Amino acid sequence: MSEDKALVQLQFEDYRIRRTMDEDTGEWWYAVVDVIEALTDSNKSRNY
Repeated sequence: MSEDKALVQLQFEDYRIRRTMDEDTGEWWYAVVDVIEALTDSNKSRNY
């Protein structure tokens, strides 16, 4: 990821999920560990 792309935080219930947009394709890319934490309610989401 280049320096000029900023991460945008998305609020899902009580969780913050980081995401960034690929300007070439217009697709959103989400931080998988944040999504796993929100879905499993786990503090150690990197272990999944």
